[in-house]
Amino acid sequence: MTWTIETGEPAVEWVAGRLGASFPKGAAALVLARGGERVGGAVFCGFTGRDVEASVAATATLAWPRAFLARVGLYVFGELGCARMTVLTSTTNARVMRLAPRLGAVREGVKRNYYGDGADAVVFGILKEDWPHGLRSVTAARARSEGDGGGPDADEQGNRDHPVWAERDQPGDARRLPDLSPDRQLGRRHAAL
Repeated sequence: MTWTIETGEPAVEWVAGRLGASFPKGAAALVLARGGERVGGAVFCGFTGRDVEASVAATATLAWPRAFLARVGLYVFGELGCARMTVLTSTTNARVMRLAPRLGAVREGVKRNYYGDGADAVVFGILKEDWPHGLRSVTAARARSEGDGGGPDADEQGNRDHPVWAERDQPGDARRLPDLSPDRQLGRRHAAL
């Protein structure tokens, strides 16, 4: 079965629906699908230049492929150039709560009654230097998908178990995720207040 990474408004809506949350217009998303079924993802918003907020949702059956985690790191630490990522997830999302510390996350607090169903959000912080699935593993995953086996980085990062992954953008979306620069996102949000 093939893993795909979806972007665009339908991806944002899927995560929002799983969390009972809403996100500002223009939020970016990476949603993981297996065999066409969405199983987990993250929505990115609140970019400050050094930090971006990621809200994470998953189904009960999700095992996060390393290639997907590498793509998240490429977006946050590579494309956006962040020094850290703030991760929010529901206190009821046991899988993400267990996974976050293994990804270098430190629990930083709780936002009470954050989600629409009254659930609290746990706040985790991940620094660029603590992200274990960094840019090297993205390079290896892309190389593998292009047929050259991925080289030594593939073995070092343990990506051999996910030989095929592709990104699928929604119609009308650019291949690259949206620019979340403060001028485009935060300025627009503050202007509406």
